[in-house]
Amino acid sequence: MGQWNPNYIERAIDERQSSTNVVIVETDIGQGYAKFIGNPAGEHCLASEYVCTQLAEWLGLPTLDYGLVGVDENLDSIRLYNGSMARSGPAFITRLESGDVWDGTKKQLSRVSNPDDISRLVVFDTWVMNRDRKSRLMHLPNNVLLSTEQSEDGKVRIVAIDHTHCLTDTTGNSIDLNQLGSPDVKEVFGLFTEFRPFLDRTVIRSTAERLSSLDRSIVASIVKSIPVEWGVPRGTRQRIVNLLLKRAARTADAIENLLLDPVQTQKSLDLGLQEGDK
Repeated sequence: MGQWNPNYIERAIDERQSSTNVVIVETDIGQGYAKFIGNPAGEHCLASEYVCTQLAEWLGLPTLDYGLVGVDENLDSIRLYNGSMARSGPAFITRLESGDVWDGTKKQLSRVSNPDDISRLVVFDTWVMNRDRKSRLMHLPNNVLLSTEQSEDGKVRIVAIDHTHCLTDTTGNSIDLNQLGSPDVKEVFGLFTEFRPFLDRTVIRSTAERLSSLDRSIVASIVKSIPVEWGVPRGTRQRIVNLLLKRAARTADAIENLLLDPVQTQKSLDLGLQEGDK
């Protein structure tokens, strides 16, 4: 995982039906998944993806190699799945990695070479309010990649992908970062039932300690680097920084009890509630 910034896109290979109409493209340094200005979910989803992918990396999670690539609509003429055209400006891109998306079964998880990252992923998703993997409203195991790169034969590596729908309380496909979510940690995100046997108290505690160490300068630097073309106002950027810092502290304090309190039912885990709150 790390920075991956192609100089240009050579051609589109395949348009995918998704909230952002992601396109598999050939670049000057290899194939990647590109999300463009003009996608049906809006430009703020690109900012969410850009920020949260970097935060996942900071937290120690495997991510796809990621970066930005410039697009000129007059030269590139990239058509999205819905028939619209990608517009000029920076696109978010990740390097295409060998593997397959998780099918939601326990059998596939038994082959994971990095099971500790399952605990980290749930902590991360709860921190950034990732409602597009597992939340009260969504159940999308295909937003977990099982990569065959950097893994032993017969094993796969779990990789966090697709962070377009984080940080907000908005519903539906479009994202508006001007409508940020609450700093209060009231819901557990990312906790598939199949993940529960892999939850590890030691890993959860160490991840919470990492969250507790989060420095404002790290978040501010990431948020400041959001391309201006994606339309995130200055005031909203400051609110994003404050939200991430507050939720980092509150997630660090609450996550162990939320995930491992033995008196909790599955329903309370899914809702992020203590027994006394029901």
